[in-house]
Amino acid sequence: MDDPKPQPNPDADPKANPSTQAAGRTRPTLSVIDTLAQVAGVRPRVHLREAGTLTGPMLKPLQPGADAVPERAGKYRVQGQVAAGGVGVVYKGHDVDLGREVALKFLHERYQQNPALLQRFVEEAQIGGQLQHPGIVPVYDLGISGERPYFTMKFVKGRTLAALLADRSHSSADRGHFLAIFQRICETMAYAHARGVVHRDLKPANVMLGAFGEVQIVDWGMGKVLSHGGKADEERAQHRRHTETSIIETVRSGGQGTQSIVGSAMGTPAYMPPEQASGDVERMDERSDVFSLGAILCEILTGEPPYVANETERDVLTMATRCLQAGARERLAACGADEELVRLTLECLSPAPTARPTSAKDVAERVGRFLSAGEEKVRDAQITARAAQRTQKLVVAVGTVVAIALVASLWFWRRADAERQRAETAAAEAEIARAQARSDAAEARRAQQQEMAARADADAKAVALRKALDEFDLLADVVRLREATAAEATLYPAWPENVDALEVWLTDQARPLAAALPRIEAALVQMQRRGQPVRTAADDDDAALQFMFAAKADQFLHDTLARVVADLRAFTATKTGPLAAAEERLVWARQVREASVTRYAREWREATAAIAASDVYGGLQIEPQIGLVPLRADPKSRLWEFAHLRSGAPGKAIPRRDPRTGWFEITEDTGMVFVLVPGGAFTMGAQPDDADGEHYDAGAEPKEAPPHRVELAPFLLSKYELTQAQWRRLSRGDEPSGYKAGSEPGKVAVITWSNPVENIGWNDAVDLLHRHGLAVPTEAQWELACRGGTATPWSTGAAPTTLQGAANIADAAAQRGGVPWQIEPGIDDGHVLHAPVGNFAPNPFGFFDMHGNVWEWCRDGNARYDVPPRAGDGWREATDDSVRINRGGSFAFPATRARSAYRFFDSPQTRDFNLCVRPMRPLLAPNGR
Repeated sequence: MDDPKPQPNPDADPKANPSTQAAGRTRPTLSVIDTLAQVAGVRPRVHLREAGTLTGPMLKPLQPGADAVPERAGKYRVQGQVAAGGVGVVYKGHDVDLGREVALKFLHERYQQNPALLQRFVEEAQIGGQLQHPGIVPVYDLGISGERPYFTMKFVKGRTLAALLADRSHSSADRGHFLAIFQRICETMAYAHARGVVHRDLKPANVMLGAFGEVQIVDWGMGKVLSHGGKADEERAQHRRHTETSIIETVRSGGQGTQSIVGSAMGTPAYMPPEQASGDVERMDERSDVFSLGAILCEILTGEPPYVANETERDVLTMATRCLQAGARERLAACGADEELVRLTLECLSPAPTARPTSAKDVAERVGRFLSAGEEKVRDAQITARAAQRTQKLVVAVGTVVAIALVASLWFWRRADAERQRAETAAAEAEIARAQARSDAAEARRAQQQEMAARADADAKAVALRKALDEFDLLADVVRLREATAAEATLYPAWPENVDALEVWLTDQARPLAAALPRIEAALVQMQRRGQPVRTAADDDDAALQFMFAAKADQFLHDTLARVVADLRAFTATKTGPLAAAEERLVWARQVREASVTRYAREWREATAAIAASDVYGGLQIEPQIGLVPLRADPKSRLWEFAHLRSGAPGKAIPRRDPRTGWFEITEDTGMVFVLVPGGAFTMGAQPDDADGEHYDAGAEPKEAPPHRVELAPFLLSKYELTQAQWRRLSRGDEPSGYKAGSEPGKVAVITWSNPVENIGWNDAVDLLHRHGLAVPTEAQWELACRGGTATPWSTGAAPTTLQGAANIADAAAQRGGVPWQIEPGIDDGHVLHAPVGNFAPNPFGFFDMHGNVWEWCRDGNARYDVPPRAGDGWREATDDSVRINRGGSFAFPATRARSAYRFFDSPQTRDFNLCVRPMRPLLAPNGR
């Protein structure tokens, strides 16, 4: 868990810094044509006619003013303004050397001295300059004119995909044409993803179509260069870092850039994935673009993007944040498009990134296969029609022969009988006639047999078709299960607004899958009777049996059914499966408002009035918080505290106060207790250089500096570290801890259900807390709570010995236990391993175990303190997002690691016996969101 070594930054040279260049005077540059005219007296001119009828955008004339650009920028003549945005202005220009039209994008004059925006402007140009693809508008040049940086691009003429879609008479019109365009968009984004770039603002308005079929994606201003290859896969990212060389490099690649737009929901909400809408840019990767591709495909198929404001949901950004897609799903179901396209759209629009196709390349290939399959279906239909025509003619011919044969047979028999009655002399002739009749009858029987054979063949084909349809229906359950699993991830937390969605999911998806399980199990058993059972060498019980089939199709069907059966059994498991969890969650969602708000209405009235009147909270107005029960203010800190019902045992979640100490009695049954932290401005970090300066700490490290002000909104933070009993209830039975409740590791400790849960990774904590409307706190939130208004290295004082009685660290007790840790002298806390929560004295804000006991995960990656924090929660965009910060020290480390400002980090997958989490909950707005 050592800190990584700092990496050299080749872009840190001031000579290569565009802000340094912008700060100096630049000499006007003559174009090549101007130079030739001065030196040789010649001025070559070539004028090509326009290739198509499309015109460029309407230009606004140049206007004098503070933010005006010169009429000449290097070799480019500026002709008029095309568009303006928040950071830059785009003009039409003329390249006097090459005689071509270009687009010039200038940084707004007011941002010339803003290093972050200047750097992002240069990065946009570098991304466009290195992405060489027919579907991406090329960047030609980067320069400075009159101290203002600019870059030039191809001047695009054409219409946007948004305009073409709006002109359709119906959403089904020209669907094949628009799908071909969509495939080109996906192929372009597949190239960008292969180069490590995501767009983050894909929408029809950012796709241009030219007169000759050109499809180009524009506006890469929100593009992000992935530092680890995306898809949140550190191992794959590490391999890619060492093996691939064709990754986009910008000034941000060395760790100095802005990396992405810091913590904001920038983009277009109607096409946004939930991770972007919620401002969680650290989770954005290729799959975020895949979501936007699915949104574009949704508009192609239905005429509207996934999120459209209506009577009940007017805020499109809120719909995107919570992934409210009921309207989009109804439109897709009714659009009449092929099921394969609808299924692809829904997969791309999955709320969980892991349920989406991994990149635009996957989407492009699936759309390509669909378009190719459509052509093959047309050819197959033509062949089938011709074959049916030939078969019909054959059946008519056979029927005619049979009819003629039967009539002839009857006529010959009657004639033979008449001849025998007339005379014996005609016997020979009659015999010949009978022989002919027998021959004709035999021929008729053969024709009849052929007809029966044809019918049998048709029946066999019908049976085969029915079998194939049955097998297809069985295999379709694979898709249904995957869709149900992805949809289930959106049905959290268990609050009243999710009741309808839970009921629909249970009725339409989950319970039909449970009902299908016996049918699929029966089909699997029937298949296994036809297969060859093979026992593994390792074991000879039934579970080790494998079944082998001669036909690859049968082997595939069997193996797929076996996986579906196993997955469905897990899905429908009585106590642990998602189906049972959702049914239990639905019960809680229906009763949580009554259990927490209605039943405690008087307590909530008193609490909200007292908080509004308290000078501690500065007139803060809050609404009753669903799922919480007021416990009154802590008598020392004067901060209000609340019981969390969901994490406690039914009827026992609310803790009791010890009348002697005033502390809560934390048992196996009690739930979490949340403290309402006032928020406001506080100083974060520490420095070791100035003993008289702010937040002096002789042990402070460079990564903790400089001390700086952070503004936070009020929030709720758990008074204690999450216990093993609370984790087990919230996870419905999971017990991950290395030192489990009831054990006596090494005979040096007795672990109880009130000990902190440990051995959980950052991803584990984020996923579980998200399901209950909770979150991992940011570093800023954690440090504010840890300091409790103090400025000393520890909230207890300036010396390590002040932690005696207030923290569980590596000390004399650990030394007696024989552990090989570095020991803090002068302290004896009586515990070798982690202690039950709330055993030591609280800090000034009433929080327990902020110093020591176990490390606590924070939401942030490894961000430098010169990166500005996000307003509200203080989150920072990480310079290294392959790790996550943890704070507070533990029982296995000395006091220096338990300082209020100390920062540690680990991989999000790390699970350790001294890693825990302290849950945070944002204050809910009046509408409960």
